[in-house]
Amino acid sequence: MLATTLSSMLSPAMTKADNLLAQGRYADAHPLLLQQLRSKPNDALAHEWMAAALLFTARPDAALFHAQRALALEPHADATTQGRRHELAANIFGALTKPAEALAHARKAVELSPTAQALNVLAAVNLMGDNKAGALEPATRAYTLEPAEPTIALNYAGVLAEIGKPEDSLRITMGAMNAGNQADPVFTERITTLLHYTTPIAPLAASATDADIIDPTVKLAWTKRWSSHVTAVQKSLGAKPLTRVRDFAATRPLRIAFMSADFRSHSCAFFLRPLLKHLPRDRFHVTAVHISARKDAITQELAALCDAFVHVPTWTAQSLAQKIADHNIDILIECGGFTTGSGIAACCWQPAPVQLSYLGYPAGTAMQTINARIVDTLTDPPGTSDAHCAEPLLRTPGCFVCFDPGPDIPPLATRTPTNHITFGSFSATSKFSRATYDMWSAVLREVPNSRMLIKGALFDEPAARNAVHAEFAQRSIPHDRIELVGRLANPRDHLNLYSRVDIALDTYPYVGTTTICESLLMGVPIISRAGDQHVSRVGVSLLTHAGCPEFIAKDASDFTRIATQLAHDDTRRATYHATLRDKLLTSPVCQATSFAQYFGELLSTAWRTSPR
Repeated sequence: MLATTLSSMLSPAMTKADNLLAQGRYADAHPLLLQQLRSKPNDALAHEWMAAALLFTARPDAALFHAQRALALEPHADATTQGRRHELAANIFGALTKPAEALAHARKAVELSPTAQALNVLAAVNLMGDNKAGALEPATRAYTLEPAEPTIALNYAGVLAEIGKPEDSLRITMGAMNAGNQADPVFTERITTLLHYTTPIAPLAASATDADIIDPTVKLAWTKRWSSHVTAVQKSLGAKPLTRVRDFAATRPLRIAFMSADFRSHSCAFFLRPLLKHLPRDRFHVTAVHISARKDAITQELAALCDAFVHVPTWTAQSLAQKIADHNIDILIECGGFTTGSGIAACCWQPAPVQLSYLGYPAGTAMQTINARIVDTLTDPPGTSDAHCAEPLLRTPGCFVCFDPGPDIPPLATRTPTNHITFGSFSATSKFSRATYDMWSAVLREVPNSRMLIKGALFDEPAARNAVHAEFAQRSIPHDRIELVGRLANPRDHLNLYSRVDIALDTYPYVGTTTICESLLMGVPIISRAGDQHVSRVGVSLLTHAGCPEFIAKDASDFTRIATQLAHDDTRRATYHATLRDKLLTSPVCQATSFAQYFGELLSTAWRTSPR
């Protein structure tokens, strides 16, 4: 992108920098660009290249000045040049976790010069801002223009994952990695995450006990590969422990911080609320560290439950770590794992003496600065689970999560009789694996005249709808048996839609969490298949502790059997519709006070026993 054909017009320093940038030697180009800017401070091209060199050496905060300077110095440059510079600015704002600014520059880049790369940046920025629908069209256009370009293939693969094609997404991602730079960490990050969503594809081995889930040793190897990169990057920036020595003799409350980008209208809020509200204040001082620019009414509600609320809308790993350390946190609980924008890289700086991983990621992180991961005995049975997680597992005595749906729960609606059974799924389309479609289709074939209602935020987009219908068509399920519903106006509309569902069907291998709780809350039985790893066993824990073990299937055929038998038992379904809400709300899954007590005991244990 940065190489030029104007080498005869460049100074010696710029010519050398041009060659280094073309080789990806950004750090080596930096002193040459600095030399050029000292002699010619208004050289727009030198500012552009300096911005790129700083961005690609993990210094986006310093890069921003130079990108903005390049744009300001030549406001009337040709469209190609201006487009390229807006594209660079979009990437920098993205690295600074400023999605609104990134989106504005990405749109301007495409408007000025709709190249495949500019379209790709627009798609990436939309994905970063959680606007998956907005990413579909530019990502597809970019891939159509340049399918062999690895970074373009990567974003297109990301879109495929979101519309229910995780296996295709993984295949394209691995192919792009092999076609480009084998060591590129961006591909490693994506693959590491995708492994939890997809069924096995060559050359990735299946689990020895389940052909529909990737072997845990394969996942662990990729996790270690990615965590090593994260750690190496932070060490190159000077990462060192910011923490203080633990004061075991102190009798003060321990200072606990939950770090998440989801202190807002997000499913994680249902499970963070009980801890923020009920952790005993005689033993704990509770801080929420909200690492997203996005705020809403739920943010305000959760902030009011905390002893301290720290909003960090933009950050680098180092600045975030320093912010946490400044609050003298004793135990930091990161709640995002390797999800986008989780802030986990800040843990490399050890801003707290004890650091734990919890809730928002379905596997371990293999980060050496994470002391342990919080699970339970059903999600991660003692024995083999420990061998497949790099960090120690701390197991709660009951369910590892507690569900608090908040006060705005709609009443159970009177169900309108129909002449057919409606199955349903409100899970994220990214969890719609090959095994998921196989299981759902098998159920639909076994229950004649049945329908399936699937709700997803992307179903307002034709590409997403077509992808789902195509998967069912491959399994001989006609279009008219599948109803797709897009984004709804508010959470009550979302919950009220359950009144049209007789039986909910879970995804696999990445099973639901919020969707299981919401189904039971709205009086709808949900069938969940149990696997041999955490990602496929959360349903086992939730349904067992909610008193509904009969909804747990041991394999795909058992999934079909349970769903089919329930579909043919009107009396049993009616009983469930009338009783499941109360059963859930009075079960251990929703007992916030007792949950917070045993969670607090676990934190105290971690404080005393985690390695120093």
